[in-house]
Amino acid sequence: MKVVAQMSEAVASESLDAAVELTREILRNDGYDVRLDGCDAAELRLTIIAGPDACADCLVPKELMAQIISAQLPTDLRGKQVVLTYPTEVTSG
Repeated sequence: MKVVAQMSEAVASESLDAAVELTREILRNDGYDVRLDGCDAAELRLTIIAGPDACADCLVPKELMAQIISAQLPTDLRGKQVVLTYPTEVTSG
């Protein structure tokens, strides 16, 4: 049973990596990156990070970006709510 759990965790990890990389590809051309903040049964939490040359006007509203990411998620992650933190919401400290 432990082997099955480890295989499930490995598949989940691969799916998360794929979801983060897909999001990174979407954002890269406009000067942004993404960080995985967490994932549980209900949510996939990501923070969008602005690079030094980020195009502020290019970043679509959060709700639209969440829909775009949700539509591109690997099958085993679909149905999770995508929760985003945008650069304007990140406090330095």
